Amino acid sequence: NWTENGIIASSNATYTFSVTANRTLVANFTTSSVSCKTPPEYDEELTAPTNSWQNRSVNLQPNGCKIYRVSVTSGRKYAFHTDPQGTVSFNAKLFLYNSSGTLLESSATVPGGSEQLTYSFNFSGNVYVKVNGNSSNTGNFWFSYLQMSNDATLSSLSIDGYALSPNFSANTTNYTVTVPYSVTSRTISATANHSGATVVGTGSKSLNVGSNSFSITVTAEDNSYTKTYNVTIIREAGVTSYVVNVSANPPAGGSVSGGGTYTSGNSCTVKATANNGYIFTNWTENGIIASSNATYTFSVTANRTLVANFKPNTYTITTTVSPESYGSISPNGIVEVASGSNKTFTFTANRNYEVRLVLVNEIPDEKAKTDGYYTFSNITANHTITVYFQKITAIEEVTAHPITLYPNPAQDEIFIQSDVSIERVDILDLSGRPVETLRATSLPNSVQTINVSALPKGVYLVKIHADNEAIMKKIVKK
Repeated sequence: NWTENGIIASSNATYTFSVTANRTLVANFTTSSVSCKTPPEYDEELTAPTNSWQNRSVNLQPNGCKIYRVSVTSGRKYAFHTDPQGTVSFNAKLFLYNSSGTLLESSATVPGGSEQLTYSFNFSGNVYVKVNGNSSNTGNFWFSYLQMSNDATLSSLSIDGYALSPNFSANTTNYTVTVPYSVTSRTISATANHSGATVVGTGSKSLNVGSNSFSITVTAEDNSYTKTYNVTIIREAGVTSYVVNVSANPPAGGSVSGGGTYTSGNSCTVKATANNGYIFTNWTENGIIASSNATYTFSVTANRTLVANFKPNTYTITTTVSPESYGSISPNGIVEVASGSNKTFTFTANRNYEVRLVLVNEIPDEKAKTDGYYTFSNITANHTITVYFQKITAIEEVTAHPITLYPNPAQDEIFIQSDVSIERVDILDLSGRPVETLRATSLPNSVQTINVSALPKGVYLVKIHADNEAIMKKIVKK
């Protein structure tokens, strides 16, 4: 009603009077009691459209509402829409509830305008849409199934400030960008080709020196497809220099080259060359093998201390004795010797045996046979030495009188002690040929001194004549 100073002036909303004085009129209103159902109660049921809009005219009382029940299918997207009829204001708001009456989503209210609410359902069944207005005008309510897209491509992909390689194409999924060392982060931006698709993996990215890999994944609106775009951002290293030190072990083993100062990332080649008598083994760093190749190439990313290791080149000398029970050679077997070194082999016949033949590399060597030894000098190849022994058959050692010869082996002198007088001493080589004959005048039970310093090194027979007998002894001259 209309009141003036608290007194009702009229109960008609339209009040006409003649003005005869100043007046202060108040129009009084009360809240309209309009009935509005609560989901799952509803006013009207709509059949689900296939792909076109269904239209319902809505005439709402002031602050009134109307509830529609509709059937939806999981995996589909639906749109709910209101608009005014003509130019008449239709202030409405949409509310979406599930089958149990729980609010899922609502729209904003645009005074006098249109409202639309879209929703993708992950369940099938009935839902409720409430159209709530605050005017008494008539509007339209629309309901439609929206076909969701299976497009999972991008329409754009970029790295702020830098160009992709290759240039972007929706069907190309791998890209590379190179940035300088000073760049520590970049922003990856991407836009889906379809507005309903979702994109993950974009945003600001921190960059380490070297290769940095990022993935941008697009999921189609209907979740049927995904597509992944890969971006590799290479952050260049700062200009840094490193030192490569090289050395030889042992120093006499060989020479090395390639050490020096290098810019980080550059290639370095070090080379080891063995000297005569040595062979290259490997390159090591801190005792750990870095390469087994004499020429070693690597990318310089830090200071390095490399050692080229060499070892003496070795050869073998194979010895053979035949028969083994007649004598021996020392050292025996397969003897390993260093390149360029010397090695002496001594052969000794057992009692009552003598050296018959010495073969050095399968060639007879009379001097070695006479000397009782052989020396290989400045060895640069493998060798063989074979010694053949035989019984002494032409000499009979007479022991009727005890005679002692010493020292044996001898160097400058030998001494002969006998209980009878010594008449003559013959020194023979192992073939029985005389080398030296000495007249002696020693008395019984005395010692005879023989100077042998002029004799070459080797094995000799000493034939002692005493008391009409000949006694044979063998000595080794050092």
